[in-house]
Amino acid sequence: MKIAAHIIDFKTNQLDPTKEESYDALKKEYTAQMSAYRKHVAAALNLPESAVAVSLLSCPRSYEQHPARILQYRAGDFV
Repeated sequence: MKIAAHIIDFKTNQLDPTKEESYDALKKEYTAQMSAYRKHVAAALNLPESAVAVSLLSCPRSYEQHPARILQYRAGDFV
């Protein structure tokens, strides 16, 4: 049986949903934090880091602002 993990971190940053660069900036801002989460979860579960998926879930404080959106990190996002 293959074991893996998926970390989802909920963020309520105020973004401009009409600008894709808002989401790119959010991912960039949290890359180091998400990399640390991935490293420590992998160590705690005795998994290779490649078995730990990491995502941000951009959640508006009010749904009228913009819908929630998942921002997936890829292995190449981490150094």
